[in-house]
Amino acid sequence: MALTTGKRLLAKIAPKDSTRDRITGLAKQAKGRVESATGELAGSLRLKVKGAADQAEGEVQTRIGALKKARGR
Repeated sequence: MALTTGKRLLAKIAPKDSTRDRITGLAKQAKGRVESATGELAGSLRLKVKGAADQAEGEVQTRIGALKKARGR
């Protein structure tokens, strides 16, 4: 009985998939911006490209979260 109540409580306080996707996407975008800036300062093409890729991946994940929210998930 207590286990079922615990699962219900976790379900109430856990963020929805849409929120989790949006937060993760924003974090990836921020990480990508830092990597790109670091690559720019260090003159590292690899870091600049990796940062741009992380930014794009984060943007896609953020948009997926927004779409999930619009659909009510």
